[in-house]
Amino acid sequence: MRFFISFLLCILSLPALAESRTAIIGAIQVIDGETLEIQNQRIKLWGVDAPELNQTCKNGQDAGYDCGKEAASALSQWLTELQPVRCEPRGNDNSGNTIAICYTSTGDDIASWMVRNGYAVDWPKYSNGFYGVSEKQAQSNKSGIWQHNEAAPWKLTEK
Repeated sequence: MRFFISFLLCILSLPALAESRTAIIGAIQVIDGETLEIQNQRIKLWGVDAPELNQTCKNGQDAGYDCGKEAASALSQWLTELQPVRCEPRGNDNSGNTIAICYTSTGDDIASWMVRNGYAVDWPKYSNGFYGVSEKQAQSNKSGIWQHNEAAPWKLTEK
């Protein structure tokens, strides 16, 4: 009897679990290089790290440039014609933001585009190296942050 009740409870909880993982689809607002907002819901791109919006990075002449604003602006411009966006939740961060893999209306992985163009880096701690090839491509092409630096965003802050 206990088995039956446990089984029944598991079956009844499946719709709630499925609902929490439902894709989020809509027009987006770019918050920063790794954060989007759809219908007032904050979404962090899974597996990548981008400079913070107010972050200043060093360029080749040891002068600073607004790498965070540059990343957010590039993402916003790229997504202008590629909406609606579809985000597939993977979980939540410590602040309650949804962590998701997001795709443009043409099926492009947004995080992959950001990494490939040098506006974000693979975050192997969370992605298990999923975007590593895209990062190497950006480094080779000296795209985005890689035209001035050879470090991840958390190492780019001006001292």
